[in-house]
Amino acid sequence: MAQDLLHSGMKLLVAQQLNRVSVLVAALGSFLFCAAVFAQPELTVQSDPQPARIGEPYRVSCEVSWTGGAGDFLILPAEVTKPDWADVKLSPVKAFVRDGNNIVLQTVVFEPTQEGEAEVPAILIPYLRPEDINSTEKPETPTHLNAPDAPPKLRADPFP
Repeated sequence: MAQDLLHSGMKLLVAQQLNRVSVLVAALGSFLFCAAVFAQPELTVQSDPQPARIGEPYRVSCEVSWTGGAGDFLILPAEVTKPDWADVKLSPVKAFVRDGNNIVLQTVVFEPTQEGEAEVPAILIPYLRPEDINSTEKPETPTHLNAPDAPPKLRADPFP
């Protein structure tokens, strides 16, 4: 009788431990799934190592990266306010995969027109998710945004 009681107690203890492990595994699985689904693109900025000089291009590379599917995000052209010290243009966009990460590289080129201390203005890179875009039936407007607000934007802060 004592052995049966001990055996029943052991079964109960093992069942409780298995339940705890099952709950932990389920929670971890849910967390990993949510992290993958809600991963947002990240912005990395790199500027030319030499100082800007009049008449020479000064490049600021903006690399947007994310894990998951290549079609998970639509990266829009960089937005930058033209500073009074330089002309600004965007180089052609490059998209590729590196180490399993989707990369969209945009380079903003500043061509200084004045000498002196200057600051590269903030660079904003808007992006959309596929669900933010909806096809319409009107041929003259092939797409429109579902979201009533402006799309989210990644931001590179100003720097000297």
